[in-house]
Amino acid sequence: MNNARTVNQSTRQVALCGVLVAGMMLVSASAFALDPKTSTRVDTVTISDVYGEISADNDSTLLVGVEGCQRAMDADADIMVTFSTPDFDVSSNDMVTGVFYYHGVYTFETGRGTGSSPTCTSSGCVDVSSDYISRSSTQAVVNIPFKTLTGFTSAQDCLGEIEKDIFIRLQFYDGSSSDAADAKVTLDLIRPEPLVSFDAVVTQDAMELTWEPGSSNDVDSYRVVYSTEEFAGDDFADNVSGAKSVYVNSTSTYTASTSIAEQTPGTTLWIGVASVDEVGNESILTATQPFDVIETVGYWEYYKQNGGEETGGFCQVSSTAPQGKNTLLLVGLGLCMAGLVRRRKKS
Repeated sequence: MNNARTVNQSTRQVALCGVLVAGMMLVSASAFALDPKTSTRVDTVTISDVYGEISADNDSTLLVGVEGCQRAMDADADIMVTFSTPDFDVSSNDMVTGVFYYHGVYTFETGRGTGSSPTCTSSGCVDVSSDYISRSSTQAVVNIPFKTLTGFTSAQDCLGEIEKDIFIRLQFYDGSSSDAADAKVTLDLIRPEPLVSFDAVVTQDAMELTWEPGSSNDVDSYRVVYSTEEFAGDDFADNVSGAKSVYVNSTSTYTASTSIAEQTPGTTLWIGVASVDEVGNESILTATQPFDVIETVGYWEYYKQNGGEETGGFCQVSSTAPQGKNTLLLVGLGLCMAGLVRRRKKS
């Protein structure tokens, strides 16, 4: 006997029609309690050969998760920060314009989103070696080894479940007091919790998911792994060979729809889901579950099959619809309203 889920065909087929949106992973920086100072002076923050450049017009914070940390360590990469100083010359420590005076580049750490901003010229910061700094009349460029900045010695340290902010600060005197420009590297090396449970409806080219989330509060997407071959859960998605995957965005209703690679109706699809946080850290997969691939039936065909006519006359919405299938309810109401309107026009 096939141990795949038995599906109420008419209800679940119509519940999934019209799925068009492909899932994607959105990874973005968030605002934290201790924000970088004068961040408009930060042109770029990047990990060389690992990450692309991040424009300071949008953000001066670089988020680094477990995999990014491991890649940076394995590549012996640098954190590169470009500070823009078009209004004063940082190539010399001397007073240049009579207003601005260059102090140097410093680093300091805080807990993620916590702490206070120190005055680096007096205490609380670590001087960045001049070997890591290039200065010109309009900018200061810092290339500091990721290992030096984090204090890590191997990629294994990236598995230490650490969260912290590391600031790289250009300190200067602005004519009345010390001022600063900060780039921030946020290390988030804590993986999110997996889902508590999930359910799915699958057609030949789409999937609708409902789930109960885990306890992590920084999850913003989910990675759905699927295969026609059974595979084990309780493992990381990248360790599953031969499977395909799609990303769906997290929603407050804990439902999502996404396109998938073409499947054959009647076959069994094995599915597991991983939680993904804002940095891209993934949880282990949930225990996998088998689902029958069902054939898609259009709304109009379903409507006519159940007694609907062009002039109205079918206003029944299945009472066996799964919980949370609001699409089915709305379409049913829409068809009923259309029938009522047509009837009124005739009369």
